Amino acid sequence: MANVKVSMSKKGVLIGLIVLVLVLGGGGGYLLWRVNQKDTVAPTDSSAHEENCVLRCKANATCGPRTAAGDNCQENEAGICYYGPYGDTKTGCCEYEKICNITAYHITFNKGEGGTVSPGGQQSVKPGNSVSSTATPSSGYKFTGWQGSGGGNVSDTSSPTLTISNVNSDATYTATFEALPVETVTLRYIAEPTIGGEIRGKAEQTVEKGKDGEQVVATPKTGYEFVKWEDNGSTVSSRQDTNVQGNITGKAIFQKAEAPVTCGDGIC
Repeated sequence: MANVKVSMSKKGVLIGLIVLVLVLGGGGGYLLWRVNQKDTVAPTDSSAHEENCVLRCKANATCGPRTAAGDNCQENEAGICYYGPYGDTKTGCCEYEKICNITAYHITFNKGEGGTVSPGGQQSVKPGNSVSSTATPSSGYKFTGWQGSGGGNVSDTSSPTLTISNVNSDATYTATFEALPVETVTLRYIAEPTIGGEIRGKAEQTVEKGKDGEQVVATPKTGYEFVKWEDNGSTVSSRQDTNVQGNITGKAIFQKAEAPVTCGDGIC
């Protein structure tokens, strides 16, 4: 039995070693595979123009060391240089050059604070073509101009619509805006005569032009009664001026209240 136990123990150790080797080998293999993978990078917008490039062998270029000197560098169907006649798989390198054909330039229109541009962002434009964008200020702002340079023939940068014609390079333009000064008006409410009544509420108000004022109420004192607002003729004691376009002085007119008629003997 002792021999059996020893055999089983040795067998367990052997199995454990095999498992360990498999785990370490698999992990190492994965690490080796991962190290050799190319990093992937998410595509991003670029200000660089778009181009179509191919590799061409230089004229009369010769390949590296070769048994037959003077063999010219050839070009295969992919535009890559290689040795000798088509299909030659010998190693080495030939002199080549990168030839690019620009297919589009990037013209970018940005908006500054206080407005929008349309179209906005990066526009791909073929060489020689034109592109435009229009700037529109937000409420309370005014357009002040476009900032930028290059790209081709540029129209008046002080105009909201910017046009770049005969495009020949990348360029970025930003529409700028400026906040307009806030125009205000004054609302004043007074009682006439002052012994006859008072203004309940905010008797003097500063309001942004086009906005609404706060409500006020003409309140008579004892022995007086409200007659009307002198400026607008309203006989309603409360008022609220809305969409105010200019200064307002509201005068509440009061008068003595008539004494009530008292009949004592039935003859009034």
